[in-house]
Amino acid sequence: MSASAPRANPGHPWDALSDYFDTTGNEEEIPAGAADNILIAWPAIFRCLDAAEPPLSGGRALDFGCGTGSFAHALHERGFRVTGMDVSAAMIARARAAYGDEVEFLVGDGSTLADRPTYALIASVMALQFVPEIEALVTRFAVALEPGGRLVFAVHNPAFFRGDVLRFQGGVEIPIFIRTADGYHALARDAGLAPVFEEYPPFTEAFLERYPVYAGRDAPEYLVLGYEKP
Repeated sequence: MSASAPRANPGHPWDALSDYFDTTGNEEEIPAGAADNILIAWPAIFRCLDAAEPPLSGGRALDFGCGTGSFAHALHERGFRVTGMDVSAAMIARARAAYGDEVEFLVGDGSTLADRPTYALIASVMALQFVPEIEALVTRFAVALEPGGRLVFAVHNPAFFRGDVLRFQGGVEIPIFIRTADGYHALARDAGLAPVFEEYPPFTEAFLERYPVYAGRDAPEYLVLGYEKP
């Protein structure tokens, strides 16, 4: 796929949200809806990666649904050779501008994996819940993983969010497909992947002090799952 500048589409819902989810600038300006990924979901994903034996770092990694690239860059800093992939051209344009010297960024979806190399790690932060045909995608992930590689991702905890549409600023609405851990486990096993990690990371006191909009919630926001390819 060409590395030329991707063309954003103002009518594409994720292109319309590229400004809100831009985490490449001053961390003090990151809104709560993006900061929770970084401060709550990322540490759980890193715990899953750190538990892998042998270590995965140094291998190829894919950040699927990478948005504006901050998590892909964090993987790069951990020693991975990283590709970030997202359906939003506007998100990819921001990612390339911020981290393109260190990370490869592509506009693409699950079908793009057929033309790519295999990976020691496939990670995804709050993207899989927006994929309707999740069975086909998990199968593609399994094919794209190297033996011993891991698939690790964060999605909404079903106890935290039970709707079927996520509503954002500016009237942007995106269908969401909330699935349980058991549902993902079944999909992964059917694709030949073994469950190795399940965590519901809670909001920390420091996070709630900084972002009180999340205070008083009865359940953790995230479900973080990890799988290994035998």
